Amino acid sequence: MKKIIQFLVIVILLAIISLIIVAVLNPAGSRDKIVSNMVNSYLSSNIPGYEPLPADAPSFEASGYNHPLLNDSQEQTLYDLGVDTGKLPTEISDSMKQCFIEKLGQGRADELVAGATPTNTEVYKAKDCLGK
Repeated sequence: MKKIIQFLVIVILLAIISLIIVAVLNPAGSRDKIVSNMVNSYLSSNIPGYEPLPADAPSFEASGYNHPLLNDSQEQTLYDLGVDTGKLPTEISDSMKQCFIEKLGQGRADELVAGATPTNTEVYKAKDCLGK
């Protein structure tokens, strides 16, 4: 019984260390891939007809789409995560605004509206607001 507990503790510690390494060091872009998969999965389930960008999608510059609510750096951040910005909502409702403020804080929400580039973590935190 003692050996089993020791083994489980070692496995749990290794898992925690692995998650810390992925979160901090982002080896081979693994953190970005995880965030991308989670965001695209959420968008696929909450926006009718949404599909993530295919792996062979053209570069951001060649895509040519210009979302009316996003500046170029914001749009490129989402594009790099595999988000098809052409299928995102083009209007923001009051409930979406309130959700962004609750998730990111008033100060950061104002910075993003002014044109700041969102981080992967902020994209993940705010993904729930798109369905409101």
